[in-house]
Amino acid sequence: MSKLLKIILAANLIVISALVFIYPHLMVGPGKLIPGHKQLEKDCFSCHVSFTGADSARCVICHKPADIGRLASAGLPVAKPVTSVPFHQNLANQDCLACHSDHAGVQRFRLQCRFYHILLQKTIRDQCKL
Repeated sequence: MSKLLKIILAANLIVISALVFIYPHLMVGPGKLIPGHKQLEKDCFSCHVSFTGADSARCVICHKPADIGRLASAGLPVAKPVTSVPFHQNLANQDCLACHSDHAGVQRFRLQCRFYHILLQKTIRDQCKL
């Protein structure tokens, strides 16, 4: 490989690497955020962990499991709940990302808001009347 080609490849790699760190939301972003998270558009690390992606542990900083379905993250009562029974408090595994995505990019075609009873703790699941 010629020396000029190596220099051109190295320069391209440096420019692309710099752009990823300067404009991460444009270079590696999976799509626009949902309206409720729009204020976080420039703060990727409020939801994401370096090199591993989004983390459910970061979700519960703003969205307290005991309040989900009852109170908004600002502490105001939810005017029109999506479900008649708040169930997030009784999930077997607090993995928010198993059901939710706050980006409208690649995952926008994935079914959202699907509830499966198997996600509930067994004691709660046994109390369900279907």
